[in-house]
Amino acid sequence: AAALAATGFMDELGTDAPVTLFIPNDEAFAAAGLNADDLLADPAALEDILRLHMVEGTVTFDELAASDTITTMLGTDITISPADEEGNLILNDRVNLNFVGIQALNGIIFLIDDVLEMPE
Repeated sequence: AAALAATGFMDELGTDAPVTLFIPNDEAFAAAGLNADDLLADPAALEDILRLHMVEGTVTFDELAASDTITTMLGTDITISPADEEGNLILNDRVNLNFVGIQALNGIIFLIDDVLEMPE
């Protein structure tokens, strides 16, 4: 929430806009060399990272599993590979998306084990 507030992105999303969020766990941010202070110090870069991890609309696990790609709010495509033996989908050939989506007021949150890479 602090990240959304720091960018002013919370106003754009509002409370009624349905979104799907891919939230990296703490270990993923640490492995990527990202920390909260650095992210909050650069609101423009932070907003791009947030948009990279968000999809417009509520997208269920089954809908993701039936797709080859999905477009983020940054406008980049995430590739989706079939579930592994543990039931996780693989995003961009390296990021595990847990099959358990957390239903939120205006969408779904999925935990992922890596930070999605920014396009070049």
